[in-house]
Amino acid sequence: MALASPARFHRRGATDAVRSGVISPHRVGVGGDIAFCGFVGYTYIMQEVDSMKTLNMILILGMVVSFCAAAQAEETPRVATIIEMSGKVETQVVGGPWMPASVGMILNQGDTIRTMDGSYAVLNVDGTAETASVEVKEKSNLKLAMLMEDKAAASQNTLLDLSIGEVLIKAKKLHSEKSKFEVKTPTSIVGVRGTTFSVSVEAIE
Repeated sequence: MALASPARFHRRGATDAVRSGVISPHRVGVGGDIAFCGFVGYTYIMQEVDSMKTLNMILILGMVVSFCAAAQAEETPRVATIIEMSGKVETQVVGGPWMPASVGMILNQGDTIRTMDGSYAVLNVDGTAETASVEVKEKSNLKLAMLMEDKAAASQNTLLDLSIGEVLIKAKKLHSEKSKFEVKTPTSIVGVRGTTFSVSVEAIE
């Protein structure tokens, strides 16, 4: 029966000992065997380091995926569109000057629209669905305080801030129970639950 070479046996035993953590790679063998065991120990350690790096990358990837999913579930801004108008109507971006309005103009959350004497404007505040319109009567000032939507929950939050004048709201049934459609005045907040009604604020003499 052939016997294993002492050098092979010594190296194989040293490798097992190093991998099991029983002995230090620098204390096994003499001469070339010390270098051999040191190499084996280094290789084993580097494998462990690579495994930790892989695990960390998986954890980071999982966190990124979770963050993206949470971001998709959050509310995002939507826009309103001027679909009809007559007379002198102006709009104002937050912090900007008053500019002439026109049919088809896009209004964002925070923008304000005002109408002069004998003028009016009709806004679609439901994106492309066209299920909610707001008619801004003459001599009115209306701010689009909140235009948000959560596509994952199929819900919308709308808050219109009427400081002066009158608005006529035509809204169909809200998207979901979580949806809100409210009009704020200097004295109250009115909630809309799918109907047609008007809100007015008179000027203080």
